[in-house]
Amino acid sequence: MPRVKMLIMKADQAHPGKFDWTYNVRDVLERTVPPGTGWKDVNQAEKPIDGGDQAIWRKGAFEVLRLDNDELLYSKMSTGEHLVDGKGGPEGKLGSFVDVVLGSQ
Repeated sequence: MPRVKMLIMKADQAHPGKFDWTYNVRDVLERTVPPGTGWKDVNQAEKPIDGGDQAIWRKGAFEVLRLDNDELLYSKMSTGEHLVDGKGGPEGKLGSFVDVVLGSQ
């Protein structure tokens, strides 16, 4: 299961109806991805993909962002660690993030 879907499933189980989820939304990416760091700028020439010449998402940039205030709640690029580490229970980073960070939103 893709990591983003694991996050959504776990968060919705813990906090039903509290969050609306989006991912890879162009206007959000345009607002938040630093210029020159998207796929089209960094990866497309080396590893071409269909539509990659327009892609502004960043490879490996698994991030959780509040859209109402653009607060970055989690960034794999910043921490260098996976949030969804395969341990969905309370012992894993995902369980802690859902309970502590998302629970306080």
